[in-house]
Amino acid sequence: MEKTERILKRIKEHRNVVTDFVGSPDRIVFTALQGSQNYGLDYEGSDIDTKCVIVPTLDDIVNNKKPISTTLIMDNDEHCDVKDIRLMWGCYEKQNINFIETLFTNYMLVNPMYDEEMDLLLRNNEKIARYNPYRAVKCMQGMAHEKYHALQHPYPNKIDLIEKYGYDPKQLHHIIRLAEFLDRNVKGGSYAECLYSEKKEYLLTVKTVPMDLKSAVDLALTYVNYVDKIAYAFSQYFDPKAYNKEAKEVLNTTKSDIIKKFLRLELLNE
Repeated sequence: MEKTERILKRIKEHRNVVTDFVGSPDRIVFTALQGSQNYGLDYEGSDIDTKCVIVPTLDDIVNNKKPISTTLIMDNDEHCDVKDIRLMWGCYEKQNINFIETLFTNYMLVNPMYDEEMDLLLRNNEKIARYNPYRAVKCMQGMAHEKYHALQHPYPNKIDLIEKYGYDPKQLHHIIRLAEFLDRNVKGGSYAECLYSEKKEYLLTVKTVPMDLKSAVDLALTYVNYVDKIAYAFSQYFDPKAYNKEAKEVLNTTKSDIIKKFLRLELLNE
C-alpha cells in the first residue's frame, strides 16, 4: 500500500471513530493529518495522528455546554484531537503552528456538506497563517521553550528514553525544526514552503540517532537562544493587537455558515 493510500485509510478510520463519539457524521467538518508528514519529516513507521473539527449541536449552544476539546486514542495508539469549530477557529487566530498546519496539509477529508465553506477557508490559508505576525512569532518562541523544558523531563511515556539517553531526541528535533521554520518565515517565505523542512536528513538523524547528553543540551540551548533572538528582533516592529481583517472575516464567515448549516439540518430532522 502506497503512502498516500495508507494515510488516507487511517484518516478515514479516525473519522469513523469520531463519528461514533459525536453521534453523527454531519457534525464532522473535516479530519486532517497532523505531525511529521506535514513537515516532510516522517519515516517508515511514523504514527498517523489527526485533528478533527466538529460542530456544536443546538443543545450544546442553548445550554451553554463546554465546547468539546479532547483526544481520542486509537487501538494502535494513534491520536485524534477532536475540537469544536469555535475552539479550532480560535486556535487559528492564536497562530499555533500545530493548528495552522491543518490548513496546508495534503491529507484532509472534508465533509462534502461543508465543501463551500472549507474551500473559502483553504483559499485564504496564507492570510490566516499571518493573521497576527507578532502572535505567531511569540507562539513559536513559547513552543521552543516548552520543547526545551521537555527535553530531559521524565514524562511517563518518555521515562525509558530519559533513562537510556538522558534526553528525548524527538524534543531536540522539534526545537531545531521550530528555529528553522521561524527563520524562514520572518524572512518572507510562504507558510506552505516554510512548513516543509529543508533540513530533512539532518532533522531525521537528530530525531532517530541519539547523541551524548551534553551535546544534545548544548545544541538545544543554541537553537532556543537563536529563536529568542529572532523573536525579540521581530516583535519590536509589530503591534501585538494588529490582525489581518480579511482573514478575520473569512474565519467569522466560515464558522458562522458551517454552524448554521448544521443547525438547519438538525432542526429539519427533529
